[in-house]
Amino acid sequence: MSFSHDLRQQAAPIFDAILHHPHPAHPFQPWIDFYAGSETTQPLVQRLDQWAAGSHADERARMADHFLTSCRMEYLFWEMAYNLEAWPV
Repeated sequence: MSFSHDLRQQAAPIFDAILHHPHPAHPFQPWIDFYAGSETTQPLVQRLDQWAAGSHADERARMADHFLTSCRMEYLFWEMAYNLEAWPV
C-alpha cells in the first residue's frame, strides 16, 4: 500500500464526516466537492507518495501525524465558520 493510502485509512473518520455525509445546502459544499475530486488532488497525492518513499519510518510517522492534525484542524475551522463560532482563545 502507498503512504497516502495509509493516511486515508487513518483519517477515514474525518473524511467520512466531510465527504460521505454531504449537505447540498451547506455553503462550503462546492469547495468540499472540488477538493475531494481525484483530478484535483491526484498530483499532490503522487508527490506525497514520492516524498514518503524516500523517507525513513520515523519521518513518515511525523508526516502522518502532521497530516492528521491538519485534517482535524481543517474540519474544526470549517465547522466553526459554519456555526458562526468565535475563536475561543
